[in-house]
Order: sequence, then structure tokens, then C-alpha cells
Amino acid sequence: MFNKFNFISDLTGFIKSESKNYSDFDQLIHEYLDNEVIYYSDCFDICKGLSLTHFDHEIFGTCKDICQLAWCGLYDLVQDEYSELLEIFESLTEEV
Repeated sequence: MFNKFNFISDLTGFIKSESKNYSDFDQLIHEYLDNEVIYYSDCFDICKGLSLTHFDHEIFGTCKDICQLAWCGLYDLVQDEYSELLEIFESLTEEV
């Protein structure tokens, strides 16, 4: 079952482990989100966990399938934590 707190924790770990391989924070985030929505069963869990019921997204428009809906939900979740995640990324990339 999808848990948004575990997702943010896992994403933070991914940022810490992969920050040296990326120069662009947004690219890092998008790749992580892409990997999270590969399987339909995961997408349904994400949508259920985030209580997503409408396929319209204010930024990306209408989602054509459950994978896009899950990706948009994860995107919104990351936006809520964006400044903290970016701060972690910047602190790690400054060390290089």
C-alpha cells in the first residue's frame, strides 16, 4: 500500500544517493517519478493512497490513464516538499 510519508523518505534517500550524478534537480525528480509509475498496480495504489478521483490536473490538463494520474499526484506531493528537497540536493551538490 502506498504511503506518502514513506514515499518522501524514499525520495530523500534517492536524492542523497544520486545527487552526484545529476546537475539538474528537476530532472532527478522527474526520473524518480517516472520510475514510480511503471506498473499499473502501483499507480492504483498511489491514486488510492493520495485519494485521487479526478483525472483533471491544473497544470498538466486531463490525464489519459491511471499512470498519468498517479504521476500528477506524486508531482503535487513533491511540490509540497519541494523547498526542503531542493535544499538537501543543493547541500549535497555543493560538497562535490
